[in-house]
Amino acid sequence: MDSRLSGRVCHRHCLSIFHHRPDARSVVRQGRVAGGEGGHAVYHQLAGGHVRPDGDWPVRLVQTRLWRRGGGEHARILVADANRDAGGIRHRLSDQLVAREIGPEGKDVTLTDRLALTVPIFQAPMAGVSTPALAAAVCEAGGLGALGLGSSNAETARTMIRETRERTTRPFNVNLFVHADPAEDWPRETAWLKALGHSFAEAGAEPPDALRTIYRSFAHDDAMLAMLLDEKPAVVSFHFGLPDAGRITALHEAGCLLLATATSPDEARAAERAGIDAIVAQGFEAGGHRGIFDPDGHDEQLGTLALTRLLASRCSVPVIAAGGIMDGAGIRAALDLGAIAAQLGTAFIACPESAADDGYRAALTGEAAEHTIMTRAISGRPARALANRFTRLGSSIDVPPPDYPRAYDAGKALNAAHKAKGEAGFGAQWAGQGAPLIRAMPASELMAQLRRELHDVR
Repeated sequence: MDSRLSGRVCHRHCLSIFHHRPDARSVVRQGRVAGGEGGHAVYHQLAGGHVRPDGDWPVRLVQTRLWRRGGGEHARILVADANRDAGGIRHRLSDQLVAREIGPEGKDVTLTDRLALTVPIFQAPMAGVSTPALAAAVCEAGGLGALGLGSSNAETARTMIRETRERTTRPFNVNLFVHADPAEDWPRETAWLKALGHSFAEAGAEPPDALRTIYRSFAHDDAMLAMLLDEKPAVVSFHFGLPDAGRITALHEAGCLLLATATSPDEARAAERAGIDAIVAQGFEAGGHRGIFDPDGHDEQLGTLALTRLLASRCSVPVIAAGGIMDGAGIRAALDLGAIAAQLGTAFIACPESAADDGYRAALTGEAAEHTIMTRAISGRPARALANRFTRLGSSIDVPPPDYPRAYDAGKALNAAHKAKGEAGFGAQWAGQGAPLIRAMPASELMAQLRRELHDVR
């Protein structure tokens, strides 16, 4: 089996852990796991967290997790080697990590197994652009389709999930925003609306009297959580941060595979500690909202290549590369860096199944695709968009925008006013740096083309 599809990251002295009995829970409770190079038996003490193989080097139990799915119990076991030095045993949790999921029949279960992928492509969720038709088309072509539900309430999200299920029986991803609550800073918001006033007047409109918090964070959206526990989508992913332990546990117990965006090794480590099953490594090239946990904190601005390699070599969970990937060569590069799959977003916007409007499509397939910019002006959070009238306006304003998503309330109003007059240059035209490589074709044809390209560069 290709190690890139196994969810294992290891370079030396690693144990390949697997169960020798179908009852995963009883094996872990007994503290016995069969496996290791050469078929060694490994024993661990759950209380102390140490394991001792029959070989001549010790390893340490880092994490075990058990859950029920599909009529059987699964276990996830993470171990690391412990190296001896003059000061005794030093545990090293870096490139010696091994993470494996064990199915009810004692067989390895990889992430790609769980998702039934036949091609290592994830469609980016893209709230406002993704649709059930797009997600289903990607799924039916062997990838992982996705719905961006961060801008939806629970009932709208339920409707989208059910519509997708009417189109495909394959697993798909639903994505949620986990942002901090915005500050209602009236002086700042008033100054921002005043700065936008001339642009509203151009369209014969007035700015809103006040801004609203138009999206609710999943961090405290109990209605959304209840809906997810009821619908049980195969994959739930998080952007802008991580939900609390209670929500993560509830979703795991419902059988959901959990993904989270990370823009840095620190964010990836936080996701691992929280029990996230796989990490989307979002490079600075990526279009749309930057997934950074703290938009006001320091951003390393790591590119997709560097971030993917860093996380693949350090993380105990699978990594999906995202940012600037548009074709089979890009997907192959991501796999060669240690990712198990590539997530593509901009590549799918020109598909007829997406919800992109005509102005957005025209900009993506024209000269505007050559220029993208990271801006806060549209929504209040850093996001990469095609350079347009709104991004230029944002660059010229010397007052900071309100917090996300309150600034987005103003941005949407300004876009609506100009769109009503036939001007498309104030839209949230999110796009990654690979936008010039976009191809307008049905999603099924694009997936087939990407599969051929990936095969040709093997």
